[in-house]
Amino acid sequence: MKVVTKLAILLAIAVLAYMLAGCGGGGGGGTSSISSPGTTLTIGTDTSLDANKSTTRGDTRDITLTAPLPVGSTIEVLDFATGERLATGTIGDNGKGNVVVPPGKCVVITVTGTKGDKNYRLSTVVACVPVENTEVDLNPVTTIAAEAIGQKYYKKQIIDQASFDIVLTAAQTYAESNPDMDASMGALLTDDAEYGASNVLDSAKLNAVISAVPATIESTLIKGKNTVQQLIEAGLPWQQILDQEGPSMSATFDAFATVVDDAELELVVGRYRALLSRLQYIFIPASIGQFRISGDFEDAKTLWDLTVGKGYEVISNDGRYLIIEENSSIAASGKIVIARGTHTLVATPNGAGSFSIRERDSDDSALNYTATVPKEPSSTVGALATTVSVQDKYLTTPITFSGSITATTTTATVSGTLTSAEVNVNTGTASATFPSSLPTGLQGDGYQTFEFPTAMSLTGTDITVTAGGATAHITGSVNVKLSWVGTGHDMYTAPTEATLSGGAISVSGNSKSASISGSASFKCEHVLVPQDQYDSGYQMFPTDLTLTNGVISATTSAGKIEAKGNATMKAKVLSNDHYDSELQSATFHGEYSNTGTHLAIVGDISFQRTDSITTSFNLYSSKTATAFTGSMQRAGYPSWVVDMAFTTDGAGNADCTINKLGWSNLFITGNAEGTYDSSDHLTAAAINLTNQDGVVIALDKTLSGTMKVDTEKVADISKENGMLKISFVDNSFEYLP
Repeated sequence: MKVVTKLAILLAIAVLAYMLAGCGGGGGGGTSSISSPGTTLTIGTDTSLDANKSTTRGDTRDITLTAPLPVGSTIEVLDFATGERLATGTIGDNGKGNVVVPPGKCVVITVTGTKGDKNYRLSTVVACVPVENTEVDLNPVTTIAAEAIGQKYYKKQIIDQASFDIVLTAAQTYAESNPDMDASMGALLTDDAEYGASNVLDSAKLNAVISAVPATIESTLIKGKNTVQQLIEAGLPWQQILDQEGPSMSATFDAFATVVDDAELELVVGRYRALLSRLQYIFIPASIGQFRISGDFEDAKTLWDLTVGKGYEVISNDGRYLIIEENSSIAASGKIVIARGTHTLVATPNGAGSFSIRERDSDDSALNYTATVPKEPSSTVGALATTVSVQDKYLTTPITFSGSITATTTTATVSGTLTSAEVNVNTGTASATFPSSLPTGLQGDGYQTFEFPTAMSLTGTDITVTAGGATAHITGSVNVKLSWVGTGHDMYTAPTEATLSGGAISVSGNSKSASISGSASFKCEHVLVPQDQYDSGYQMFPTDLTLTNGVISATTSAGKIEAKGNATMKAKVLSNDHYDSELQSATFHGEYSNTGTHLAIVGDISFQRTDSITTSFNLYSSKTATAFTGSMQRAGYPSWVVDMAFTTDGAGNADCTINKLGWSNLFITGNAEGTYDSSDHLTAAAINLTNQDGVVIALDKTLSGTMKVDTEKVADISKENGMLKISFVDNSFEYLP
């Protein structure tokens, strides 16, 4: 997690710099076309003239259409700088039509059609197509302005919105002075003339509009201004998408909790956990032989070590065993009776192989715990059929286990079914392996070999829990290896390796469902960690983790959300002076999809620490290599690509190489370098990024710097009142929050 935190610092700077590299057309040869879907422009047309309609921003006006061109009119989108046809479409029944256009382009949009006995070509210019889907209106005013500016600059260079606004203002003035004008082709527009032709407008009538076209438009400055305009109008789509997606992503991981809460499954689990605690009172000690006779400290006693026909009373509990002594007042012929407070357990021998035990409680008339208990084997006991049934005032419907137990001195295997009103468990095969002798130092100390298992497994386990209208289903196989940890009386066994095969958990109910599935393996080490001068303990540190085909999904009324992937992780446990583990390497490939929002993300992350790991990670002294690759796709947006690499050299220097960050025709490449002190404080940084059209961003640690186009500076960048101020060379400026 420390690695991720530090990476985020530099990546945040790089992404912020990317926000400045946004949008700009290409003079001359233009830019590469973007792959579908791009930005959806909704084109609306209006042949009427209404002087009260604002036309100062012809590319984004939102007006009521009163005389639209008819259904079937042809939409055409052209690259303003090159004349390349980028998209075509038609006007639909609602007087509008949709086209998909590459974001970042300077485009001209035309719609041609016939209304009554007149031909029309309505047009407008969008100086910089945003990434967000946008509505664009075409009418006589935008047409006059677009045709006028196109006569001078079409197929020559891009234009900026400010220059187009100047011509729009002149066109609006003309329209207000001529409210009865006819804007059809053959009237103000030359019949059949192509867009951009020198004679397309009636120059005598529209001389004031044509004269308003700027004599020169500085294309390098436009690229810089369009970059900022892109951010102001549309923002970063990936940021907006993830902001919108956040609640859906959370819903994926919250679905389990939601369904469990609705069904009160947690209460079910709580009842069974409480039952296990109550069973520890006498029932479990009697089943596995956890008794000691008062005054006898040599060996633990089982039911077979006690005398049939006698009674025993529990007088204390040393935390490991129940300490018992004879009590003739509770003896029963042919039985062993054990009392503890209001609880009484009666054990009846069933031949040489087992006891039938039954625990009751005088304060709980419903309590009835029964089981068949096999004798602890001297060598081997064949498969022993056994039944366990428990109920009390908290669980009035009996919980019953029916199956078999196979035991030797070193193994125990259980198979069968556990059923209750809420739970149905097919154990498959549950097994444990024990050592043939106690660990060194524990012989004759009253310990049992079953207290030190070396392996445990569950194969073919199938569990169903139903409650409160919800159902949880769990399947899979688990294998665990255990090792002895500690010394003397502090020795115990702890897991060191585990594998999960074909694991799956599904929860459904109340119109919701969620599931987790996959296979995993895990390794760890246990290290003695002093907690204080009087106490110490072992802590577990993960060293290896592999996740294969992991999937988590949730289905609600809004759609299906799914995250899946494969991951590996390797870590090294540091010396006992640090009591920590450090990540050595990690890989991750994951996918995320949401049918409700039509978002799909695919990505890969790899991390490698290449130095000798003796201390905790920091950017100043660690050598690392990290790579990020991936893409994000959402309907209505272009595919957003990430291809970045991050390295540290162990001498305080970090480097972030951006191979590509952005869309197919709107992206940056570049490099960000940072220097850190021994406390991991960033002391210096240099960020140099270039977008697809030659817009170059150079920033330092404070995010101050310059914006250049073709080596010509077009703006200075500085921090002011918590915002980035973009100060252009023509004395105009913009702020980015």
